[in-house]
Amino acid sequence: SAPLQEARKETVIVDGYNLIYAWPALKELAADRMDLARERLQDLLSGYCGFTRCELVLVFDGYRSPGNPGSHMQVHNIRVAYTRDGETGDAYIEKLVDEIGKNYRVRVVTSDNLIRLSALRSGVLRTSSKEFVTEVEDVLHQIDELLKKTNEKTLICCAGRKTCCAAATSAMPQSVKGTSSPCAEGERDALPVSAALRAKDDSL
Repeated sequence: SAPLQEARKETVIVDGYNLIYAWPALKELAADRMDLARERLQDLLSGYCGFTRCELVLVFDGYRSPGNPGSHMQVHNIRVAYTRDGETGDAYIEKLVDEIGKNYRVRVVTSDNLIRLSALRSGVLRTSSKEFVTEVEDVLHQIDELLKKTNEKTLICCAGRKTCCAAATSAMPQSVKGTSSPCAEGERDALPVSAALRAKDDSL
């Protein structure tokens, strides 16, 4: 059973509000619109997970919301949990770490010392929120570079087609011209990678 456990995907548990306030751009956004900061964080972490192939649980503290029953949802390719009224995010993460920390590859992202100590006792990895911001930004930069290279190749490929397309179009009967061109067909086949990723996210 040990080899199977080692082969499992890494599970990252993130203290949501802690990470927002460790990320300067999100902290600034949260000062005016916390809801937008949460949504932006979800989008960023979704991109991170898509690239690293890890599983991620994003935990938001909801204990100060009277009558809040708590909720769990799938957002793109990450799981988002809002704790219930009376349950702190710290308590939720500690409980989750205790449940899965000994059997799964788990990493906890927080700057909360109590949670980090709990993670240490459970034998899981710990990463500070500041360190994780740097890690995520590095991954997102790698994604941007890959998309640029992919789009450049697509443009070069399409440019090569257009010379042939112009000759092919001029040789077409008048009744056929304007209906469709080989280049247009090729461009439809070469969808931008970002659109393909969005389509994949929407299907999750």
